[in-house]
Amino acid sequence: MDIVLDFYKDLPFNIKSRPWLPSSKESFNNYCPSLIQTAFASKLIVDIGCGPGHLINSLNYHYLRGNSQDNQSKYQGIDFNPTAINYAREIVGKENLNTEFFVKDVFNLDATDFKSEDEKEVFIISIGALHHTRNCLEALTQILKSSSIGDRKISFLIGLYHLHGRKPFLSHFAELKERGWSEAKLKQEFAELRGVSLDILQDESWFEDQVNHPRETQHTLKEIYPIFMEFGFHLDCSSIDRFQCSSVNDLISTEVNFEAIAEEKLMQRKYFPGFFTCLFKNY
Repeated sequence: MDIVLDFYKDLPFNIKSRPWLPSSKESFNNYCPSLIQTAFASKLIVDIGCGPGHLINSLNYHYLRGNSQDNQSKYQGIDFNPTAINYAREIVGKENLNTEFFVKDVFNLDATDFKSEDEKEVFIISIGALHHTRNCLEALTQILKSSSIGDRKISFLIGLYHLHGRKPFLSHFAELKERGWSEAKLKQEFAELRGVSLDILQDESWFEDQVNHPRETQHTLKEIYPIFMEFGFHLDCSSIDRFQCSSVNDLISTEVNFEAIAEEKLMQRKYFPGFFTCLFKNY
């Protein structure tokens, strides 16, 4: 079994013990200000590495309650973890959603995973997943290769750990582990940085994911941009400049500053995961 699948099989990331509530529309702006508008304008929305399905189910929830005249768009979640998919499907039943979920490894994706009656507007989402695969760039290429067929208008929102922005957080906990800190002390340290919620299970999943993950890589816009270009995509916006639509060259030249920002946040005792998102389009 893959070490990441084994890691997540009993405790999927961001799993909840409390009753499920959809994310607010405003919270989608943390990923991209146009996320919900892009989803609602698309005929097929596919969340790759969806985990327990919070994002895609929330989008479907708001769509079904705000578009009563047109329920033809398809919402799909794909993940390699059956435990997470089962949780996501339970939410579908309880909330009367029509999100479809599939258990599949990203490296096995093909054109059939992006099929719909109207394939012209496709929105692909992959937030916080590809950097846990055996090869993030290969996984990204597989998604683009499988989906970029014909004259589809594709939007692709990707979220990854940043090479420079993630370093201080990882270094901090690596140092604490080398100093022999117990699991309890590490949890306390993480809780002091991030804070705690009312859901102990969810907090536990966050700690394990952030501090004890067996496989994680970090990336940059400079690294992923050429792959998107190869498949005819351009960058629409990025969290690197808080979605101000700076030029790609300007973003690449400034993203190295993420490390200094992360170091300052750590000194201020604030949680900074070192994460960035980008919205790409091929039209």
